[in-house]
Amino acid sequence: MHLNIKLCLALLGLLFSNIIYAQKDTSSGLNNQVIVVKEGSISVQSAEKLPLIIELQEKNQDTVSVEYYVPKKNMRVPYSPDILKALGVSKSEREKNQMSFLKVGMGSLLSPFASLSYHDIVKDKFRYGLIYDFWRGQGKHESQRMNFHHGKVYASYIASKQVQIGIDGIYNRNTNHFYGYNTNAETFNRENIRQVVNTGGAKIYIQNPTIGSSGIQYRQDAGFTYTSLRNGVTEWNVEGSTFLEKKIKSVHGIGLTFHFDINQTDNNISGNDSILKRNIFRTGAWYAYDDDNWQAKAGFELAFDGPITYIYPDLYLEKRLYDHYLIAYGQWKMELGKNTYSSLVETNPFIKDYVSIRSSRIEKRIGGLKGSISHFDYDVQFRSQVTRRMPLFFTLQSDTKRFWVEYDKVQSLGVLVQASYEFQRNLKLVASFQYDWLNAERELKAFYIPTIQAKVGVQYD
Repeated sequence: MHLNIKLCLALLGLLFSNIIYAQKDTSSGLNNQVIVVKEGSISVQSAEKLPLIIELQEKNQDTVSVEYYVPKKNMRVPYSPDILKALGVSKSEREKNQMSFLKVGMGSLLSPFASLSYHDIVKDKFRYGLIYDFWRGQGKHESQRMNFHHGKVYASYIASKQVQIGIDGIYNRNTNHFYGYNTNAETFNRENIRQVVNTGGAKIYIQNPTIGSSGIQYRQDAGFTYTSLRNGVTEWNVEGSTFLEKKIKSVHGIGLTFHFDINQTDNNISGNDSILKRNIFRTGAWYAYDDDNWQAKAGFELAFDGPITYIYPDLYLEKRLYDHYLIAYGQWKMELGKNTYSSLVETNPFIKDYVSIRSSRIEKRIGGLKGSISHFDYDVQFRSQVTRRMPLFFTLQSDTKRFWVEYDKVQSLGVLVQASYEFQRNLKLVASFQYDWLNAERELKAFYIPTIQAKVGVQYD
């Protein structure tokens, strides 16, 4: 065993000495370089394809149902029942910027009508259009004839987010014939019982098209109208209004209004020149609150009718009793009602040439319930109104086809029911019924004031 170990150590020492000698020969003093060349081969092998198996988990087919609750809010649009007149094309002003159309047709009692509406928008800033309506009615006898032509043009330009400038122009022509007499006992030349009223005017305005971050909404307008009648009476007025409202924290609001109306009536008949000038100014302020549960308004108005000054309250309160299905509301409001020769002729075209013109003082107390159930809207309103100096019409004894005007205090108690049902997005059935109990203070009764007013129709937008 020891011999084998010694032998192995001797062999290792010999091998180590040979390696040292091969690298350097120190005995001759020369450097020797030894190059070792080893033959080999290089092989390039293509990449191997490794199988990769990926198992995808099945997609979870369970869907998450998310429900959103958006509280409904009723649009507060004031409603005023129409005065009963001959059926035909509506005389109320249509909304601007609706679609353009042309309608022609024929109604009952030989009543042709035509309606033209054209609107256009240029780059969402400049808007213009025109509206024209014509209607003619014919009754069973010769003097039952009436017609009207109503035309309007408008244009507006949005200069910025806070400035919009616009102008409107109107022309109306109404023709009526008096037929409230016994045709078997009396006959008249149709020219002698005709009344024609022509009205033209224009208005300019400036307002902000949208309410910005400041919460301020404003509007300023001014315009004029000129009216001429076939009997020779002319009337003109210049009026303007200022509106300013400020929203505070989305639920509060304060506002200011100012309105001026300068009116002159000229009755130049048979050389008898009679001029009536009237100037009316109004200014008011209010505070409003609306959190979509309670709505309240408290304000007042100062009205200056010539040398007389009036102060009128304006109060409104509304409360949701059961979501949007049942809402209770009440209002107390007083206002000055302006009467002109034109407004009296619009109610009764056959008043005499010389009539007294006075302003009315109106006090309204209203309470009611309203709401919306699916596609059905309703409003039931109980009304109490006192009108001081209300114009009433009486037949002239000397000329039975003309009327004179008297003013009286009239109290009325009434109920108003309105309802609508929306069949689809643009098709709606509307109906209203109003009944009033009237009581005049001095006169026997409030003549020519309707006690029942009803309306049924289909509205398509």
